[in-house]
Amino acid sequence: RTRPEENRPTWRHVSVPLPAARVRQVSVEADAAGLDLELPGALQVAREEAAGKVTVRAVMRPDRPFAARWQAHVRSVESKLLAASELNLILAVSPGTLRVDALASYAISQGTLRELRFSVPRELSVTQVRGPFLQDWLVSDTPEGRTLTVRLSREQEKQYRLQVLGEAPLGAFPAEAGVPVLQPLDGTRTDGFVAVATESAIQLQVRDAVGLVQVDPSAFPRVQLAEDQPRAVPAGKAFYYAFAALPFRMTLALADIVPTLDTEARMTLTVRDDDLVFDGALEVDIRDAPVRALQVTIPAGYLVSAVTGPAVADHTVTDVPGGTGRILTAELREPVIGRTVLEFRLELGKSPLGATHALEGIGLKGVRTERGYVVVVADAGVLIELPEAENLRQVNTRSIPMRVADAQYAWRF
Repeated sequence: RTRPEENRPTWRHVSVPLPAARVRQVSVEADAAGLDLELPGALQVAREEAAGKVTVRAVMRPDRPFAARWQAHVRSVESKLLAASELNLILAVSPGTLRVDALASYAISQGTLRELRFSVPRELSVTQVRGPFLQDWLVSDTPEGRTLTVRLSREQEKQYRLQVLGEAPLGAFPAEAGVPVLQPLDGTRTDGFVAVATESAIQLQVRDAVGLVQVDPSAFPRVQLAEDQPRAVPAGKAFYYAFAALPFRMTLALADIVPTLDTEARMTLTVRDDDLVFDGALEVDIRDAPVRALQVTIPAGYLVSAVTGPAVADHTVTDVPGGTGRILTAELREPVIGRTVLEFRLELGKSPLGATHALEGIGLKGVRTERGYVVVVADAGVLIELPEAENLRQVNTRSIPMRVADAQYAWRF
């Protein structure tokens, strides 16, 4: 009777006593090709394979029983890939662009992963693919649509993570935009999470969310491919969702948030015998949304000699199309929300004596409320006839909240 070997369960063996003789020749035939067949202790062993059978001939020693052991070849069969994937999506909305950061985590229960495929919406441009053992990637058009194919240099048997970055264009605000969904094509099922957020001054609303369940921000997994590759969710308004299967549908309603500006102005007009100088200081309170630039309307014919402020980086001056004024634009170093100060100086560049001069239309564009003071100062020996003012209320020069030496006239607005 055949028995399995103790430490090698895939091998079986049998031992049969034979009559004693000086020469004992044996022939063993197996009806299965590819069988490992051994005769322990035999001499002059010869093996033949023909017609799907294995024949082993040998000479047995006179003092030992006949013994044979065998094992069938186990053919390696490529198993079907069984892998579940979790998709972690971060959607960052900015003016003109929707940035997509997709991190796919695969848990492999059967088979090996050597190539990954994703369905890519036509409006989404894949800009970068990251992952360990990455060999190459390609976006191609197929009968089913656009497909991202990622090839790995080494087969993955247990777990794998891949990060895909992309961008989709957004139209002019206000607008509605569908979210392009990157969908894994390998594996048995896909679930995951979505975060959609913005850092810009954008009014963000989720109009349509099919196949999604809104979750608390603390439930959103903060996963990343590597420690040196953080995946931050924009710090502005954000929404978080979970999904149990793909595809899902999400539509965003987008609009600009208009910042609210309030200004306290301090303006000083100095009349000299060789020039007319206007110094303006605007204390601006910015609310609801940050601004990247401040624009001031100024009269034509004056030179802008200085523009300063704690947040000012640079400035430009342009003419108003079809108008008589000009626009002074102060570019800020970074978007500003809160209080900031803008100071500027205008110079006539010639003597103002013996002529009538009018200053009008000086103010911050887009301001909701504007209050402040205008003060007129003259150098010694310069006489100013009684000025005329419109939409201003004259006040005593000692009642203004700023110190101006030798102030002759003051108004409030």
